[in-house]
Amino acid sequence: MNKTITALAIMMASFAANASVLPETPVPFKSGTGAIDNDTVYIGLGSAGTAWYKLDTQAKDKKWTALAAFPGGPRDQATSAFIDGNLYVFGGIGKNSKGLTQVFNDVHKYNPKPIVGLN
Repeated sequence: MNKTITALAIMMASFAANASVLPETPVPFKSGTGAIDNDTVYIGLGSAGTAWYKLDTQAKDKKWTALAAFPGGPRDQATSAFIDGNLYVFGGIGKNSKGLTQVFNDVHKYNPKPIVGLN
């Protein structure tokens, strides 16, 4: 029994050893959202405002690339999914046109293009 527990503990500890460190996010990032398309990670919104970034995890020179600003305005705690070349951003919480805090129930189809000349 003790051998089984010890073997299990060693096996579980070895999984963490396989993690790799990626570049830091370009801005402090919290309360945002993200999605994955194959080997590319997308993050945005939250403390990044309307900004989105992508990172190709298989690139030799891994770096975050700034993308076009999100047209739906800044928001925290949105949910997103990447489908057929587009990010779909659902809801979140932010300020409405009157400056009042609002929980959004909107859905945006966002095509994340890199900002030309910036990267």
